[in-house]
Amino acid sequence: MDNYEEAIEHYKEALRLYQKTSDDQRQGKAHLLIGNAHNLQGKYEEAIGHYKEALRLYQRTSDDQGQGKAHLFIGNAHYQQGKYEEAIGHYKEALRLYQKTSDDQGQGEAHLLIGNTHDQQGKYEEARGHYKEALRLYQKTSDDQGQGKAHVLIGHKHDQQGKYEEAIGHYKEALRLYQKTSDDQGQGKAHLLIGNTHNQQGKYEEAIGHYKEALRLYQKTSDDQGQGKAHLLIGNTHYQQGKYEEAIGHYKEALRLYQKTSDDQGQGEAHLLIGNTHYQQGKYEEAIGHYKEALRLYQKTSDDQGQGKAHLLIGNTHYQQGKYEEARGHYKEALRLYQKTSDDQGQGKAHLLIGNTHDQQGKYEEARGHYKEALRLYQKTSDDQGQGKAHLLIGNTHNQQGKYEEAIGHYKEALRLYQKTSDDQGQGEAHLLIGNTHYQQGKYEEAIGHYKEALRLYQKTSDDQGQGEAHLLIGITHYLQGKYEEAIGHFKEALRLYQKTSDDQGQGGAHLLIGNTHYQQGKYEEAIGHSKEALRLYQKTSDDQGHGEAHLLIGITHYLQGKYEEAIGHFKEALRLYQKTSDDQGQGGGAHLLIGNTHYQQVIIIGLKFSAFEIAGKFFTSTLKVISGNNNFSYVISLL
Repeated sequence: MDNYEEAIEHYKEALRLYQKTSDDQRQGKAHLLIGNAHNLQGKYEEAIGHYKEALRLYQRTSDDQGQGKAHLFIGNAHYQQGKYEEAIGHYKEALRLYQKTSDDQGQGEAHLLIGNTHDQQGKYEEARGHYKEALRLYQKTSDDQGQGKAHVLIGHKHDQQGKYEEAIGHYKEALRLYQKTSDDQGQGKAHLLIGNTHNQQGKYEEAIGHYKEALRLYQKTSDDQGQGKAHLLIGNTHYQQGKYEEAIGHYKEALRLYQKTSDDQGQGEAHLLIGNTHYQQGKYEEAIGHYKEALRLYQKTSDDQGQGKAHLLIGNTHYQQGKYEEARGHYKEALRLYQKTSDDQGQGKAHLLIGNTHDQQGKYEEARGHYKEALRLYQKTSDDQGQGKAHLLIGNTHNQQGKYEEAIGHYKEALRLYQKTSDDQGQGEAHLLIGNTHYQQGKYEEAIGHYKEALRLYQKTSDDQGQGEAHLLIGITHYLQGKYEEAIGHFKEALRLYQKTSDDQGQGGAHLLIGNTHYQQGKYEEAIGHSKEALRLYQKTSDDQGHGEAHLLIGITHYLQGKYEEAIGHFKEALRLYQKTSDDQGQGGGAHLLIGNTHYQQVIIIGLKFSAFEIAGKFFTSTLKVISGNNNFSYVISLL
C-alpha cells in the first residue's frame, strides 16, 4: 500500500467515527482530507466527490468558512484537469462567501487562485489584476506572508511576459518581506525564483548564485525537500549551459535526498531530468532507462499525471531515434491517462506530439487532424498560449506541403494570440517561422525582416539564447545569398552570445556554421580550425550527434584537399558515433555515402555521381539541425 492509500484508510476510519457521533464539522474535514489525497494521486473525480460531500455538510450547518474552503478545493481539482471556467466559478463562489463574512484572508486566497487560473489561460492582465487585489487585502491586514506570496505571483506574471526586470523587482520585495519575518523557507523560494529569472535571461552564473543561496537556507533548516529542489535547478542551469556531467551530478544529489525522505514524486522528477540529460547527449537507451524508472515510481503512487509525462518523454526518445510507431504508442498511452483524469491540457500536448510523428512520416493530413484537436482543446480551456502553439504546428504542415500562404496565415494567427497575451517569446518564435516561410519562397529580404523583428523581441527580454538563434538564421539567409562575410558576422555574434551564457552546444553549432562558410570560400584551414573547436566542445558535453557532424565537416574539407585517407578516418569516426546513437539518417544519408564516395574518388577522378560540393550541401542542412534542441529550430533548418 502506498502512502496515499494508507492516509486515505486512516481518514476513512476517522470519517466512520465522526459519522457515528453525527459530527458534521469533522465529517466535512475528513472528506476534504480524503479528497486532497485523491487529488495528489491525480484522481480528480474521486477528489471532487469528497469535496462536494464536505460542501453539503457545511451547507447543512450554515458554515460559510467551510463552504468557502470546499469551493476552493473543488476549483483546484477542476484547475488540475484544465477545466478553467469551472474552476473560476468555484473560486468566485468562495470569494462571495468570504466577502459575506468579511474574511480578508480568505478573499486574498480566492483572488490568488482566480489569478492563477487566468494565468493558465494566458490572460495575464486579468491574472495580475487579481494578484494585486490579493496584495491590497494582505497589506490591509499587515499579512507579510500573504504579501510575499502575492509579490511572487505578480513577479511570475511579468516573468512569463518576458518582463524580467519587473519580475525580479517583485521577487526581491517578496524576499524582503520573508527576511522581515525570518522565514527561511520563503527566502529560499524567493531566491529560487530570482535564479529562474536570471536563467531565462541566459545569466546562468547569477542564477546559480541564487540557487546556492536557497540551498544554504534549506540546509540551515534541514529541509531535504528544498535542498532537492535547489539541486534540480542548479542542475538545470548546468544543463542549459551544455555542462551535462555537472547537471547529472546535481540531479543525482537531488535523487539521493528524495530517496532519503522516501519521496517517490521527487525521485520521479529527478529520474526524468537525468533521462533528459542523457537524451541531449544522444544516449537514448540510458535516457529511456531513467524515464522507465520514473514511470515505475509514478505507477507506484498511482500518479496518472506523472505517468503521462514519463510516457511522453519515452515517446520523445523513440521519436528522436526515428522510431515513430513506438513513439506514437507512448504518446497514445499518455493521451489515455490524460483522458482518464479529464486533463484537457495534457490531452492537447499529447495530440500535438502524436501529430508530430505523423508529420515526420509525411502524413500531413493526419498530423493536421491531431493539431486541430489540440487547438479545439486549448480553445475549450481558453488557453491562448496552447492555441498559439497549435497554430504554429498547423502552419508547419502547410509549409511542408508547399502551401506557404496557408502556413503564413496560421503563423500570423499565432502571432496575434501571442501579442494578445504580451508574450514576447511567442511573438519571436512566430516571426522566425514567418521568416522561414518567406525564406522558402526565396523572399530573403522579407525573411530577414522577420528574423530581425524576432531579434528585437529577444533583445527586449534579454534572451541571449533567442538572440543567438535569430542571428544564426539571419546568417544562414545571407549565406544562401552568397554574402559570406555578412553571414560570418552574424554567426560570430551568435557565438559571442553563446559564450556569454556558457552554452557549449550553441557555441559548437556556431563554430560549425562559421567553418562551413569558410569551406564555401575555399578557406579550408580556417574551416578545419572551427570544425575542430566544435569537435572539442561536443566532446566536452558528450554530444555524440554534434561530435559526428564535426567529424563529417572535417572529413569533407580533407576530401576537397585531396587528403582522402584523413577524410575516410573522420567519416568512419562520424559513422561510429551515429551508430552509437542509433541515428540511421547520419549512417545512411551521410557517413556511409561519404566513405563510399571517397573510395570512389581515389579510383575515378571524373564523373562522380555525387560531387563533394553536393554532399557538402546536404551536410550543411544536417549540421544546422544539431545547433539547438529547440524543435522549432530543427524544423526551420530542415527547410534548407
